[in-house]
Amino acid sequence: VAHGYDLRLGAEQQRLAVASGVWPLYRYDPRRVARGEPPLVIDVPPGKAGVAEYMRNETRFRMVERQDPDRFK
Repeated sequence: VAHGYDLRLGAEQQRLAVASGVWPLYRYDPRRVARGEPPLVIDVPPGKAGVAEYMRNETRFRMVERQDPDRFK
């Protein structure tokens, strides 16, 4: 509620967070070590969505944009 978006759209907002790179996905698979690969992989998609697009959906970030537009950029 404090975030300021309709909670029915929570999954979509989470997808935007990942697609914008604000929220990276972490995968840990200890079996990768046996193949000489690092067990921890961080998935950050290259700019599928803009950070501003994600942030404008939440009141807490829109307040920053209204108060200090230069800082929001």
